Amino acid sequence: MKNAGALSNKTDPFGRKREKHAISYYEEIRNRRSNYVIKRISKNGGVSEKAAKNIYEHVFVEKHIFADGTERQFDPDYDMSESFRRILEGKNIKPHDITMLRHENLELNLMKKYNMVHEDAHSLAEQKYNYKKELDEFLERIGG
Repeated sequence: MKNAGALSNKTDPFGRKREKHAISYYEEIRNRRSNYVIKRISKNGGVSEKAAKNIYEHVFVEKHIFADGTERQFDPDYDMSESFRRILEGKNIKPHDITMLRHENLELNLMKKYNMVHEDAHSLAEQKYNYKKELDEFLERIGG
């Protein structure tokens, strides 16, 4: 998978290339040996292997209940795919990449412990680990 980090609102104004990249990258991660992915997330993301396994399953494997009553996997997200790419490669990891891992770990624990729908757990996790805010600040700094 080639680095799609050059995609932005300027180079991909309608987000089609980013969406295609995210779908492709999520599928690539799902097709890798899960133990390898989990070990890389743990080592490069600074989380335990147990947390890395839970994050991997939460983002790439499990289905979740949403506020509209549907149960499905998460839609592939371009920015998260780029965060995971950097973490898995162990190169050029950004602070918001680590925040993303912490956010997903807290979110999944809230969903499981309190039987929350995704949106509620996401909102609570965002209060402590605001990946989107950090990502937006990063993109603004680099002109993306």
